[in-house]
Amino acid sequence: MTYTDDHYYLTFGGGIGGLEQWQTGVRFWPLPSNPIANADFLLSQLNSISTSDCLALVTAFIKGTFPVFQEGVTVSWLKLAVIKEDGDYAGDAKMSEQAPQGGVGGTSSPWPQLALCVSLWSGSGFGRANHGRMYLPCPAQISPDPITGKITPQAHVDGTRTKMLKLLADLNGEVTTLAVQTVPAIMSNIGTGTTKTVARVGVGGVLDTIRARRNHLDDTVATWSNATWPTSSRAGELRSEWVDSPAPAPEEPAT
Repeated sequence: MTYTDDHYYLTFGGGIGGLEQWQTGVRFWPLPSNPIANADFLLSQLNSISTSDCLALVTAFIKGTFPVFQEGVTVSWLKLAVIKEDGDYAGDAKMSEQAPQGGVGGTSSPWPQLALCVSLWSGSGFGRANHGRMYLPCPAQISPDPITGKITPQAHVDGTRTKMLKLLADLNGEVTTLAVQTVPAIMSNIGTGTTKTVARVGVGGVLDTIRARRNHLDDTVATWSNATWPTSSRAGELRSEWVDSPAPAPEEPAT
């Protein structure tokens, strides 16, 4: 089992109500036009990447609106690691920490062990590395159906999709350097590995609990946003674009 390439793995997280922890992550794939981007070279680029700026972007996401998070949902750390083809860490990861920064959705207790699922799709239905998922804490100001878990109002689902697309684009702009351009990717390490660029971002319209159970459910994504990733680092002006596409995509378990 192996990945196709050495790559970056960005993870971040914090607390939920002082009793639980949350974290999620995304992989950034050096574009094939960067043949020198092996693990050693990626490690050398860490000094050019500001994890504190990345943490500031995630903090702004948590403290923003649509989705709105309670004060008890916090972000306190972010880590950027270089992952080798064999899945092991290449050297030490680069990490930034801060005092927990919470949302602006009031002081009510966050719902425990509930997650909002962000779906990543390659745009393809064939082979591996087509679907990936990121799990966010349960937002405030929603009214899920007690039987189906369907989220209302829909504005929270649509707003989360739009903001997640921008967050991924902004983070990619931070990870991209002048020497190594990257894109958010879905990477499978089954067999000789498969890597595909994230082409669309969607948010499921239902809440659920643990990931193991979520993998057996339909994400119920009603609208996908097409993703266009910047090809320059944030040393220049970041550009992120999206076009809403109402056609739902068939889901299959993440690989």
